[in-house]
Amino acid sequence: MKPIGDLKETRNERFAREREHLARLPGADYDTREEVPVVVSRESLVRFESNWYSVHPENIGKMLVLRVDRMKKEAEIVADGVILKHVRLFEAGLRMKLIDPADKTAIMKRWETDRARWERYRKPRKKHPHADITVDVAVRSPAQYDVIADMAAEAAV
Repeated sequence: MKPIGDLKETRNERFAREREHLARLPGADYDTREEVPVVVSRESLVRFESNWYSVHPENIGKMLVLRVDRMKKEAEIVADGVILKHVRLFEAGLRMKLIDPADKTAIMKRWETDRARWERYRKPRKKHPHADITVDVAVRSPAQYDVIADMAAEAAV
């Protein structure tokens, strides 16, 4: 009931005044994960803190979100609000790659189909016209070049 220093009101009066501005606490915990935008490379990998994590190759070139939980050292890879996968994070700076076996087979399949597609458009290499010509080359001792240089120096004098 005693007034608080400079406020000139009691704790009960202040609480009654501020009660209408208070909100209920949410039933669930706050999401404290960090959201990091990442781009899927042409190797079907996303990079976070110098480490690489694989995703399905259908996401190549897309912008995804990495939801990082630093306390648990885990992350979720999310595309358009859909969780693609959960990954365990490596320590920062290790330059490690985590490639899921399912992603690896899909990546290899895509690589093979892309290679087959490009083979149809690739022109056969032409043989260089001078490829069969061999030239005899005289191999000399380095001392002979010193003799030639001395002869050139004497001729210049």
